[in-house]
Amino acid sequence: MHRFTLLLFSLIIFNANAQNGRFIQQVDLTAEENAPFFSRDYSLPELTIEAIRAGEIHAYDVDYSKNTLTTLTPEQFSSRLIISIEDFGFGSSDTILYAGNDFNTIEIDLSKKNNEITAIHYIHFKVKDSATPGQPRFSVSFTELSDYLIQKKALWIRNSSSWFWKGQVAHLNGYYASDIIYNTFPDANYSYIHLYKGADGSYEKLQVYSMDHTLAQELPLRSSSIKAEIKLMASALQNGDYLAFGEEKLRTKIRETSKLVTPHALDENFMIIQNEEIHLLHPENTKFYMEDKELPTLIIEAIEEGKITKIFKDNLLTAPMTKEEWLHNASEEVMYSEDDWESEDDFESRRVMYSGRSATIVAVSWKKYFNLQGEVLAQMPHSIGLFIGPEQTLTGLSKPLGYFSFNDVYHVLKNSPDAYYNSPESGNFINDLMKRDYFSYFTSTSGIMVQSR
Repeated sequence: MHRFTLLLFSLIIFNANAQNGRFIQQVDLTAEENAPFFSRDYSLPELTIEAIRAGEIHAYDVDYSKNTLTTLTPEQFSSRLIISIEDFGFGSSDTILYAGNDFNTIEIDLSKKNNEITAIHYIHFKVKDSATPGQPRFSVSFTELSDYLIQKKALWIRNSSSWFWKGQVAHLNGYYASDIIYNTFPDANYSYIHLYKGADGSYEKLQVYSMDHTLAQELPLRSSSIKAEIKLMASALQNGDYLAFGEEKLRTKIRETSKLVTPHALDENFMIIQNEEIHLLHPENTKFYMEDKELPTLIIEAIEEGKITKIFKDNLLTAPMTKEEWLHNASEEVMYSEDDWESEDDFESRRVMYSGRSATIVAVSWKKYFNLQGEVLAQMPHSIGLFIGPEQTLTGLSKPLGYFSFNDVYHVLKNSPDAYYNSPESGNFINDLMKRDYFSYFTSTSGIMVQSR
């Protein structure tokens, strides 16, 4: 009898502690634990605003005190993004809007049974530092948002370290090498990063170089004990893979969604684009910079001869560049005079094409395919870009000329006699690029994408 009474008492205590019903949770997206929802590549607020503007999901005004759920028109939603309208006295006013990542706090309306999330109903987006930080600017149905996130294959990614998703996949969550240098060495004047690989092919050191390509510092790249994960963002929300800083019981008559949405399973493989620069003035890259046989010279000559016709503005090859834009980009305006150099009236301007030797930086973007275990399945060069080096510009900054498909460059130059060299060793530019037989500086990565080869 005593044992039965003790068991009954324990069950009463358990049921009292179990959370059942509807709750509202507060989530700070700027907290480190919630970074996978707030990265540069996959930002929950930016994806949500994008979906609303595209008409894929509805925006709501939810008022629990009045038990009202009101659909916002596109105009009403746009007005919720306005910070202020300023008149600077130039005859027109400027409307200043909140950007996606200004919405750094969310509230999640959900149901629980025995402490487990059984349904998410609405997500409310707030600006923590606004004049009314406690008031949501807009809300969305999780059912609609989840469908959109799954359609976009929006990912929730937790790195094993600040540099890598597991050991062999460099991933910076949208940050550039320059960001990393500044954050790691705020008081130093370093310019470049090289990811040093050991004899077994694994990343061992982070090397930092000065502008003149002198090694300044190196740090070991230690493996982290943090578990690296990739999930669909919709799944991560449903699983409660976030840190909530507050939770309150919610009593409301606003309708619930019927059940949790079942996300599609992730494809097995992923892809990331890793971007790097080959500085031709670096001592280890002299084979690409021999007089009259510079790699940029061969590419520019192929453009002039019509052998390479597709030029792009970006390394992903999504924004085509016209021939006129290329001619303007690959030249600079100079002033000249045929007679009196002392008279300003006799000066004229003329655009002069850069020589191939002026392009001292070759950017290469690599596609890297890998699986959930972190195993690299394949990698291949995707694009090549030409830059005028900072030592040859008035601003001291490198100037991009254009990008080209690596396949186009490969097919034009692979059998060209000029692509072969004999000093100090014999070889071929294209083969060396394919084998990654060069010294490069790491610049950035794309976001991780669901994509099989």
